[in-house]
Amino acid sequence: MRAEPMPATVRPALTPAEAASVLRMSVRDLAALRRTGQGPECLMISPRTIRYLAGDLTEWRQRRAEVKTATCAAS
Repeated sequence: MRAEPMPATVRPALTPAEAASVLRMSVRDLAALRRTGQGPECLMISPRTIRYLAGDLTEWRQRRAEVKTATCAAS
């Protein structure tokens, strides 16, 4: 059976390991952020299957950079 190409409107979802690599952090740290509600938005496909959209990682990283910049500027 041959796999059909993914439609252009469907964005590929990243595994936690892939997302952690993009964010340059450990999978364990990403999981800890997810458990505390401080991490990027994720998709819970099932209790053991979690995925991240690349756009959500970018937005989360940008928000964190803005917060850190504001904190540094206030010091």
